[in-house]
Amino acid sequence: MSDEAFNKEEMRTPETLFQIRRTLDSSRDAAEMEQAAGQLLPYLWSPVPWRRYRAQCILTSRLFLPYGLHPMEWISFPRAFARALRRLGYRAMPTKPELRREAVAITLRRMLGDWLAIQRVDSSGTRTHGDLFRGFGVRPGMDIGADICEAIGRLGIYEAERELLSILNHYGFQNNAARMAALAALAALPPQRLELLWSGLRQGDDLTRRRLAATLAYMFQPEAVPYLLETLSYQTRLYLEDIGRPLLLALGTIGDLRAFPTLNEIALSENHPLRPTARLAIRRLMKIAEGQDEVTLVRASDASTLHGEVLLRPADGSANDDRPEELLRPTDADAAR
Repeated sequence: MSDEAFNKEEMRTPETLFQIRRTLDSSRDAAEMEQAAGQLLPYLWSPVPWRRYRAQCILTSRLFLPYGLHPMEWISFPRAFARALRRLGYRAMPTKPELRREAVAITLRRMLGDWLAIQRVDSSGTRTHGDLFRGFGVRPGMDIGADICEAIGRLGIYEAERELLSILNHYGFQNNAARMAALAALAALPPQRLELLWSGLRQGDDLTRRRLAATLAYMFQPEAVPYLLETLSYQTRLYLEDIGRPLLLALGTIGDLRAFPTLNEIALSENHPLRPTARLAIRRLMKIAEGQDEVTLVRASDASTLHGEVLLRPADGSANDDRPEELLRPTDADAAR
């Protein structure tokens, strides 16, 4: 965005920022979220303080106090981010969109690394201050860490995968805000960029796989389905309960029909330990998929049937069961999808 275009955009800032927040808060479309993130970044350098502050607030879903001189704003994530951006030399807005994203990505990654360093206690029992948090006034708490993680997820900063995994390694299975935000952030990043996550789920030791499997409950992107299916194929019987089960549930929750053949195969296997989970996942998948154009055309002739060879009928009910010649049967090509 050129300076001239940005100045024109600022004339309608309230409406634009509201739309950006609404998209980042509620959208599950990766392209739509990426576009909203790109629209937000220039406002982080707005020359108008309250607009800049409002844009910083939109980096997370947390509700902050309105712009003004009050103690809670002084120790909140927006101020921490603004200080870090300046300290890393990004006082002026980069001219190109990719450079703005790079500046924000570097800042958030450094912030998360420094925040985690502060949380750790060294062998002498002391804590570091973290370069970006020196002079912040207070030791950054759990809410700051959670906000950094969420901002990384909302903006799609996949370069921070290693830093997010460090949060999971540090906190193990603790149920705290930073770990939960790191799990959600990992799940929100582009699946094709998560090399460390998929590698750990497929080839890691038992502890690593169980720690990373917690991210599966947050998966929502259809783009993740091929990676989830491939990861499932790596799970031996030893890992079926701890890793295989959340994988199946994630496939059902996403609602992408590419997962149906695998889920159906498991659901039909009488001796498979995950058969009940596969059936539950199929019910979830079909319920979600009913709202998609490509699957509202046909529906299983018996809602309780899970077999891949069942007859199908138009979803509008125009064909009835006493006219079998009008029912449809999925082709081999459809079943293979």
